[in-house]
Amino acid sequence: STIRVSTSPKWLHSTITTGKVKAGSSAQVQILFKSSSILAGNYDAVFEVTSNSPDTPSIRIPVTLNVKSEKVLMASPSEVNFSSVLVGETKSDFIELTNRGNAPINIESLSAENEVFSASLSTAVINPGQEMKVPVSFQPRLGKEYQNQLLIKSDADNPTLEVSLFGMGVATPSIIVSPEILNMTINAGEQKDGIVVLDNEMGNAAGSYSLQSIE
Repeated sequence: STIRVSTSPKWLHSTITTGKVKAGSSAQVQILFKSSSILAGNYDAVFEVTSNSPDTPSIRIPVTLNVKSEKVLMASPSEVNFSSVLVGETKSDFIELTNRGNAPINIESLSAENEVFSASLSTAVINPGQEMKVPVSFQPRLGKEYQNQLLIKSDADNPTLEVSLFGMGVATPSIIVSPEILNMTINAGEQKDGIVVLDNEMGNAAGSYSLQSIE
C-alpha cells in the first residue's frame, strides 16, 4: 500500500511525507510539533493520510497543540552611570525592557530606595517581542556619590529585575554680591565704612572670595 501524509500549519510537520507499507506489516510515521515563535495558546489542525487502500483512501486526524506560556523579561543596560551632576539639576537616561517570551508581560512597579533616582512607565504591558524604553533620572541633593538599585517587578517568570544606578552629586557655591554699585559721600578728612554683602544662601558648598580695589 502506498501512503501520503499531508500537514498544513507551520507548527505541524511529518518526517516522512510518502512511503509504502508491505502486505502483512505496519509502518510508523513520526509527527513533529514545533512551537518555534508561536504565541502561547491552543492551536487546532488536521493532518491527512491518503493511500491506495480502497477501504480507507483518505483519513483525517484532528491535532491539538497547547503552547505553554513563557514570560522572559530582559533589561538593558544592567547598570546606568549618570556621572557628575550639579546638585539640584537633573540628568536623564533610558533603560530598555524587552519581552523575550511568547506571552504578554505586565509591569507591576518600578522603584528605587533613594529618591534622587526615579523612573517612569509609559505603559504597563509589553507584548511578545516588543521593546519599551523606560526613562530614568538622577537629581542629586548633596555633593556626594550615590548608588542604588532600580527594582523592576512584573508577572514574568523572572519577576524581579535589578538595574544598578550610579551618580555623583557635585555641590557648588552660588555667591551673590550686593549692592552692585557702592556709592559713598563723606566730608574731607572723614572716614566711613561701606558694607558689601556676599550671599551664599542658595549655594550647596562653601565659597571662597577675595577683595581688591581697582583704580
